[in-house]
Amino acid sequence: MKTRFILSALLFLVANTLFAQTNLLSGWAGNGDTNNTTSYPNNYGWVVNPGSFNYANSTSGIRWIDITQTSNPLHKLNGNNYAGRLMMLRWDGAGSTSLASVYSIPVTLTAGKKYNFSWIYEWWNNANAPILTVGVSNSRDIADNIFTKDFQCSSTKNQLTEGSFVFTINESKTYYITIKANNLAALCALGELNLTEAPPSLESNVSSVELNYF
Repeated sequence: MKTRFILSALLFLVANTLFAQTNLLSGWAGNGDTNNTTSYPNNYGWVVNPGSFNYANSTSGIRWIDITQTSNPLHKLNGNNYAGRLMMLRWDGAGSTSLASVYSIPVTLTAGKKYNFSWIYEWWNNANAPILTVGVSNSRDIADNIFTKDFQCSSTKNQLTEGSFVFTINESKTYYITIKANNLAALCALGELNLTEAPPSLESNVSSVELNYF
């Protein structure tokens, strides 16, 4: 007896095994830079307008913060104390910000590709828990957004939430991931930014399976 399987699913498995998912936003956290002279987010592609950044782990303004499981305050993700790098997002006047401040970081994308964006985010303090709008834009201006998705921060302070969305690009060029709050003077934070090309999708049906018995 000879059994022959022709499975498109097998090809799909092989394709996904070989598919390299490179994070196109891997530099969002400044590669862990803690140097007081160089660890400014704007040195790694970030812009806040209006506003200005401070160096990592400083005590004021907009900056990267290296959180530990014993930090004060504690930051929670899925019920556990979080440890890792977060970047403050402010609309409360600190760092010369305002309610209109927009954060942005560039990324080069390819026409016809589908991409997965994911992150963690939280309301840290001040005002009320805001809605954060993430956009994919032709420029650092949210008026040029070609895709947006809203993320409601938890009403519990320092409660990190996971979020994601999928989008497709029609033109190869540099785009910008933009972040804006809904007119609340809040202090928030983001972490674990990840943007990867989506793997090939499985397209198959029962007719793609052939069984021969001898």
